[in-house]
Amino acid sequence: NKCKEKCSDGYVEINKKCERCASKCTKCEEIPTKCTSCEPDYILSNNQCVNECPPGYGAIENECKECNPSCSSCHGTSEQCDKCKTGYLLHGTTCVDECPPGYYDNDTGKCLSCSTNCATCITTADTCTSCKNGLNLNDHKCTDNCPSGTIIINGICEKCTSNCATCSDSVSKCDTCLDGFEFNKDDNTCLSQCEKGNVFVDGSCKPCNDPCSECIIDQNTCTSCT
Repeated sequence: NKCKEKCSDGYVEINKKCERCASKCTKCEEIPTKCTSCEPDYILSNNQCVNECPPGYGAIENECKECNPSCSSCHGTSEQCDKCKTGYLLHGTTCVDECPPGYYDNDTGKCLSCSTNCATCITTADTCTSCKNGLNLNDHKCTDNCPSGTIIINGICEKCTSNCATCSDSVSKCDTCLDGFEFNKDDNTCLSQCEKGNVFVDGSCKPCNDPCSECIIDQNTCTSCT
């Protein structure tokens, strides 16, 4: 019941009377429910004081302001995203269509960093799909040297084909063979046995000499005749 030149903070003048602002408002204008600032831990949203901003808005300078269109929530600035809308992934504080090289989608809507030696990866940080620092990819791992039985092709340890123990130049060009196979120097393959009427001699399959229809050891040691 005192006369003042203006109303104190937390009140608004209505018909020459100071009316208290609505709950949680520290200042209001025109009417008690039209808040212009809020108590601590509350945020101004459309002239109301709320606990949290609605989807697509973030607390920026104590007021709910619209986020970047790809963000479902943000803070600090409209570009500093906390969560992303469907179809986007959170990379740091930015929403992106897909994770950049060196990061992977962990199925929670975030881009996480690949392990140290991976240039790219999928599913987990250690499931590499390409390597950096001159390393070679072997079974989704990055290694200095490829294991025996593989060959380096474009930075990937490719497994030698067929019965090769080791290979070079290509996966099908054998250098040595697995146990139980013989090296065919004619085409650098490994054979378990020669076709009927042939014998493995000097590193390749050669036809038995007449009158042998089958032979062993050499081309002239017959086991059956024509």
